[in-house]
Amino acid sequence: MNNNPEILDQIQQYLSQQMSEEERADFTKKIEGDSLLKDDVEKLSLLKSIAERQRLRDEIKNIHQQKMAEWSDSEENLPVKRFNLWKITGGFAMAASVAMVCFLTFSDVQYEPISSETERGNIENQDVVLKKFDETISKLENGDTKTSFLLYEDFAKIKAEQNLRPYYKDAADWYSVVALVKSKEYQKADELLKNIESRTDFKFGISTVDKWKMKWKILINK
Repeated sequence: MNNNPEILDQIQQYLSQQMSEEERADFTKKIEGDSLLKDDVEKLSLLKSIAERQRLRDEIKNIHQQKMAEWSDSEENLPVKRFNLWKITGGFAMAASVAMVCFLTFSDVQYEPISSETERGNIENQDVVLKKFDETISKLENGDTKTSFLLYEDFAKIKAEQNLRPYYKDAADWYSVVALVKSKEYQKADELLKNIESRTDFKFGISTVDKWKMKWKILINK
């Protein structure tokens, strides 16, 4: 990531809507012509979004613990963020702390047995398929880079099973993203994750944190 204070300050102004229309248009053109700058803007935008959501969640929790009047009149009494934020020039908290970055970079997603989910049905051979699905998920959780791509292919085969409910097909897509990231196939993972997010009929539940983890890993490795 660029450590030039002037560039970081420009990114800050760009993301916080502090540029004039002319300045924003010029900086947008600059982003489009500089792949490294574009990557920095995407990374800081994602971290800024995560930090803001975390702050909002902490504030909502604090409302339940205190009367609003105790802190609404003074900035000094606003809820303390769970993560310390490192600040970019100008005093604006742009991104999460090193702790958050490490969390997104190195922590894994949650792996849950598919056969224990509620989307069950009396479909021929489904229990056999779901057992295989569970075994593949377990291998993915404990596997290495080399085996993860083979597991991606296994998830594709599971998804192709006839009469398998859409819920499980969508679960296969999600774990395919995880397998692709683990096997360092970041471009394929990015395309599949964007397809998942664009669908309004996607049925398998994915936690927001797990999505953040995959997005961050893809973003820093593309």
